[in-house]
Amino acid sequence: MSQPATDPTAGALEEFRALRAEIDRRSNSQQAIAGLQLTAAATAVGVTGSHAGSSPILFALGPVSFFLALAWVDHHRCIELIGRYIRTVTEARVPGIDWERWLSADGALSRTGRFWRLVAPAALLFVGPPVGALIWLAVAAKHWPALGVAGWTFDLFVTLCGGAVVTANTVARKAR
Repeated sequence: MSQPATDPTAGALEEFRALRAEIDRRSNSQQAIAGLQLTAAATAVGVTGSHAGSSPILFALGPVSFFLALAWVDHHRCIELIGRYIRTVTEARVPGIDWERWLSADGALSRTGRFWRLVAPAALLFVGPPVGALIWLAVAAKHWPALGVAGWTFDLFVTLCGGAVVTANTVARKAR
């Protein structure tokens, strides 16, 4: 009894589906991380604005933003790697699947486009709230000078690190 012929592209097509599902999962995780960042910023501002003397809670915003930015950038990097794999390996094995190749050739990920579509919003989301907190803390530091200077310096360092992480992992990548 002979085996029925199998489609040689079936395995590659399943791989493509699995990889696209992983990109979708990671994109959803990025959206959840963005929601957590907005929630953390809004909570810190809300507590600070509604309770006198609660400005030190803003010190937590720098490290929280930094770690959320790390997670967001990790998902971004993995999405790009998966997309590159799809473009270079999977699309070559399955006729008619050209999305990643088209996206790369279209110039949608040009350096200028990348800045305005990805870097600016990510920097605003992950660096903007800690910078605002630093400004607020600099104004409020007159009430607790020693803690204010040490905390402000630490938060400035963490905020700069977060900005560097977001920028280095988004701007420096060329459209592939």
